[in-house]
Amino acid sequence: MLILLTRADVVAEAPARLRKTRKLRGHVSHGHGRIGKHLKHPGGRGNAGGMHHHRINFDKYHPGYFGKVGMRHYHLKRNQSFCLTVNLDKLWTLVSEQTRVNAAKNKTGVAPIIDVVRSGYYKVLGKGKLPKQPVIVKAKFFSRRAEEKIKGVGERGICQKQFIIIIIIIIIIIIIIKNAVEFLTVLDYSELEIKTKNSPFFTIGSFREVLKTGRTNPYARNLRKTL
Repeated sequence: MLILLTRADVVAEAPARLRKTRKLRGHVSHGHGRIGKHLKHPGGRGNAGGMHHHRINFDKYHPGYFGKVGMRHYHLKRNQSFCLTVNLDKLWTLVSEQTRVNAAKNKTGVAPIIDVVRSGYYKVLGKGKLPKQPVIVKAKFFSRRAEEKIKGVGERGICQKQFIIIIIIIIIIIIIIKNAVEFLTVLDYSELEIKTKNSPFFTIGSFREVLKTGRTNPYARNLRKTL
């Protein structure tokens, strides 16, 4: 008769003196911690019971956790005042080191331009120090300390709004000068009270009379050259 013995039949159980339970005697939790006590979740998992059997805890330590307050805001647009900032100590990291070295060696006095808007920043803050090297910084906004420190190294920061205003003013001046030149070319200079026939100068009173009449003269272009 053949009897096959399995592994469970071969391996005998360890004696009680060598088992783990004998070593854990005298320890209150018996290796299962103090909070759960080797049980499941008698009070519920997570925030369960916040409005029921855990209400006291939520009312005391988390007031206003449940419920709604105020009115609904339809089509809410967040981050409308999105404005990334960069500090002064990070300004020169926006350009290459070779740019700074070449600007320091340049004896013409032309300061390098750092455009923080092109790098994705809008406002320059005043944390840190700048090297003693003139630099022109272009940004949309500057803090007071940042502007003072940039001016302290020899140059100034240009706000994008100021830059746009300067360009608009220049364009307006060019348009005014162009219109003035076109207006002077069509004036009747024959009515100018010129004392001398070949004199390139005329009196203020005679010029006012020409402005009043505004007559055209085919010889005005040649006369404008003499004036």
